Amino acid sequence: MGTLLEQIEEYSKKGAYPFHMPGHKRQGKGMPPFFAQWFERDLTEIPGLDDLHAPEGILREAQERAAALYGSRQSFFLVNGSTAGVLAAVSASVKKGGTILMQRASHRSAYHAVQLRDLKVRYLYGRQVVCGAAGRIGTGVDAEEVREAVERDPQIEAVFLTSPSYDGFSSDLSGIAAYLHSRNIPLIVDAAHGAHLGFSEYFPKSALQEGADVVVMSVHKTLPAPTQTALLHLGSGRVSAERIQKFLSIYQTSSPSYLLMAAIDDCVKQVSEWDTSVWKDFYERRRRLSERLYRLERIGIWDCFGRHNIPDADASGQNPEAGKLLVFPPDGKSGVVLGEWLTGEGVQCEMALPAYVLLICSVCDTEEGYEKLAEALEKLDRKPEILSDRRSVYEGSSAERSGGAAVSVIREDSLQSRATEDLSLLIGEAAEAPAEKLLLSGAVGRFSAGFVSVYPPGQPILVPGERITEGKAEELMGLLQQGAAVQGLY
Repeated sequence: MGTLLEQIEEYSKKGAYPFHMPGHKRQGKGMPPFFAQWFERDLTEIPGLDDLHAPEGILREAQERAAALYGSRQSFFLVNGSTAGVLAAVSASVKKGGTILMQRASHRSAYHAVQLRDLKVRYLYGRQVVCGAAGRIGTGVDAEEVREAVERDPQIEAVFLTSPSYDGFSSDLSGIAAYLHSRNIPLIVDAAHGAHLGFSEYFPKSALQEGADVVVMSVHKTLPAPTQTALLHLGSGRVSAERIQKFLSIYQTSSPSYLLMAAIDDCVKQVSEWDTSVWKDFYERRRRLSERLYRLERIGIWDCFGRHNIPDADASGQNPEAGKLLVFPPDGKSGVVLGEWLTGEGVQCEMALPAYVLLICSVCDTEEGYEKLAEALEKLDRKPEILSDRRSVYEGSSAERSGGAAVSVIREDSLQSRATEDLSLLIGEAAEAPAEKLLLSGAVGRFSAGFVSVYPPGQPILVPGERITEGKAEELMGLLQQGAAVQGLY
């Protein structure tokens, strides 16, 4: 039958007049020329193009090609990003009102699933590496921590981990999966940043290869595919495919974009046809870049080849995978300011936090791109004072920005006898509870009524129902003072 893109192209040649959606009628009347080809191929569920929510033809075949590439039992196209996949995976794996064991550094979509399904949540904190006074980096979760948590609470129905992490670190998935499967507990892995793993010895194994039962991955994050495209894979029968499909039909649009689905199918086709030289070429170019950056004297680098000049770091041998590059600013400067300076030099980073800057590398990077990055960092390494007089555009007045920040907290009169340290009693209902806003400095000891996070990566620092400690309040004020973009404060 061919790929979905080939089917769309074939249909476009027939010249059938569209008395159906979309309203642009495949012409783009009055729209800029940029949209002409797009609109011509922007189709809906017409005969021959199948239905994503009940695939029986070309979409079923496309998803089977994805399953064959990744070695899953069944794969599902996601056009609402990994977010829809995470929502569906958690919903399908844990009964409403049940209990889930979840990595604390999870994407907010996992917390939204907990909220929507009224779940009780237990947390895994994983390994933490201190990188200077300004930051910590999580380097994964060990099987022993999972075992201890499951034995403490026999009500746990599923475990949710993020691996690789946003920074590129992997958990001990094989050990964790082996233990959980001995207890018949499914392992869900948010591998949004791991769609490229498992295809070469130059990268870690994929979450599916390590034994995960449900894996969600964004093909757009690390492979040649457009934003919003992702996949959900089933690695076993511990979670019902029918339940996954049921919840995907709830969380995904009923009008999926055929352009996005065709892009997923084409990405799968491309990767299937790549030989080992594609991955080797990428790895060798990354190695040459790192060898050049290791010569920097004031700027710290942490990547798959080791680490260099990172203040106070003890990684215990943990390094990010080759697609991630962490850059630490010189002389204790702000990583947020470093990120903004790099933007001015024509280099846009993925994320800038006070402690470091995160860069994503992929097989689509060019030598010119690596050269631009290296030249910019070498320029800064020679003259680190370039950053001395700079202040983040987000920062404003440091005192006003941090001292004037307010957070939404649950009104004490609504808690009555439910005020407790047990987060699981509150997280499902806290977002709906009567709330008030207090300055961060006056909110210590109160329960958060909403999510507060630095975005990206979107991992909540505070979740609904969590008690605001003095440490959390100080962390948030410090992030604001150093120019980080914090969402959920007022």
